[in-house]
Amino acid sequence: MFQINLTLPGSRFESTFKFLLFCLSYILMLRVSEYLLINDELYFESYSHLLDYNEINDLINNEINNRWIYYLTTVVFYLIKFTILTLFILSAAFFFNSELDFKSVFCSLIEAEFLFLIPILIKILWFLFIQTNYTIPDISSFFPLSLSNLISLDDRNINFIYILQTLNLFEVAYWFFLASRLSTNLNLDYRTGVSHVLTGYIPVLFLWFIIYTFIISLAN
Repeated sequence: MFQINLTLPGSRFESTFKFLLFCLSYILMLRVSEYLLINDELYFESYSHLLDYNEINDLINNEINNRWIYYLTTVVFYLIKFTILTLFILSAAFFFNSELDFKSVFCSLIEAEFLFLIPILIKILWFLFIQTNYTIPDISSFFPLSLSNLISLDDRNINFIYILQTLNLFEVAYWFFLASRLSTNLNLDYRTGVSHVLTGYIPVLFLWFIIYTFIISLAN
C-alpha cells in the first residue's frame, strides 16, 4: 500500500547535519571562488565603461557589506528547495504505491546536490588556468557544459541566461544520481528511483522555468 511517513523520529540530526554540511560546503566554494578570481581591480576593469570611480567603489562596498545577506539567503533558498522537491516526490510516489518517508527523500536530495559543487570547482580552474583574461560578467555567465556556453546572448535574451545555465550535462547527471540516492536510501530498485525523479523532480524544474520566464516577461 502507498504510505507516506512525515514524522522524523530520531533522524532530525542526520538531515540537519547533511543540510548544514552542504550549505557550508557550497558557501566555502563560493568564498574560494571569490577570493581567487575576484578583486577590486577586476571590478574597475569590468565596469569602468559603465560607471565612474565612486560608483564602482560603492558597488564593491555593497558587495562586501551585503555578502552575509546573500549567504543567509542561500541557506533559506536551499531549505525551501529541498522541502518543496521532497513534497513533490512524495506526492508523485502515489502513482507507484511506494512507501517513502520525508527524511530519506530530503537527505537524498541533499546528497545529490553535492554534485553541483563540481561546476564551481571547474569554473575556478577554468578562469585560473585557461581563460585568464576575464571580467565579472564572464564569471557570472559561465557554467561548464551548459547551453549558455554554446548560445551567443544579446541584450534581448540575456535575462534567460539562468535557464540556459540550468540546462547542462551536470543537471542530467543529477537526475540519475538522485535516482541512485533515492533507491539506496529508500531500498528501492533503481528503475523505481528513476521513475520518482521523472515524475516528482523534472516536472517541478520545468514548471519553475515557466514561472521564471513569466516573471522575467513582466519585469521587462
